[in-house]
Amino acid sequence: MALSNRRNISLYEEAKAELISLIKQTALVGVGFLVMLLLTGGYPPAFVMGLSVCLGIVFVAWSEKKRIKDSKESYIPVEDIQEDNDKSRLIQEILTEVSIGRDLKDTNLSGADLSRADLIYAKLSRANLSGANLSGADLSGADLIYANLSGANLSGANLSGADLRGANLNYADLRGADLRGADLIGADLIGADLSGAIVEKGLFRKTRGLTEDTKQDLKQRGAIFEDFL
Repeated sequence: MALSNRRNISLYEEAKAELISLIKQTALVGVGFLVMLLLTGGYPPAFVMGLSVCLGIVFVAWSEKKRIKDSKESYIPVEDIQEDNDKSRLIQEILTEVSIGRDLKDTNLSGADLSRADLIYAKLSRANLSGANLSGADLSGADLIYANLSGANLSGANLSGADLRGANLNYADLRGADLRGADLIGADLIGADLSGAIVEKGLFRKTRGLTEDTKQDLKQRGAIFEDFL
């Protein structure tokens, strides 16, 4: 029902814009003809009359083309508005409601501010969290398999025991994050900042994007890179 109402409003606004544009165009063309009549003493030559008509048609066509172009540039699809509203409501729910193991698989939360959110054991596999602010969030035990966390702020986040297999953590901020016992097998870590992160017993086997120096540093801090039984 809400979507239908939005479509009706959109059609009404479009019709209103067309009517206003038509009135303006008619008024301007009328003023142009009036000026032409005044300049010719009320008896314009056929050539001038024909030229005035042609100019009026060209002006109306140009005005309408410009109006349509401007309308398209400023148009926001109803579906996009609905998606943004749904996303805002979901973010608000996550921040205000405490629920262990919330199912958020395949959810688009890109760019969301979820700092200090309670997402313990949340199901976030294949979720889009690119550019999201998850600083200080509790994601302990969360399922983040193949989640997109590229460019996300995870500084100080609790990711202990989280499943990050195959996750995209390119350029993610993991400074001071708790990754104890986290499974990052096959994760992408190109450009990720792991300074100060707690990585004891974290599984980094087959991760991509780490330099040899970084790997050695993580090993010294307790990270596991080799095969294990």
